[in-house]
Amino acid sequence: MSRDTEDLFDGHFERSADESQGADLLTFVANEGRTVVWLGRTDSGSVASVVVIPHLGTLAGALP
Repeated sequence: MSRDTEDLFDGHFERSADESQGADLLTFVANEGRTVVWLGRTDSGSVASVVVIPHLGTLAGALP
């Protein structure tokens, strides 16, 4: 499935907007590129949700 996106801040963030809902989703990487973060915003700009997916290698290192 294709989606329209917009690069922000020299490509460090990607924005996908849902014009019908007036909301958007920001995606960026953290932890030196090893973690993906999604930030959902409402039409008023409030944060609706934050999802952080750590790299599997990071999780494996945390296990006993």
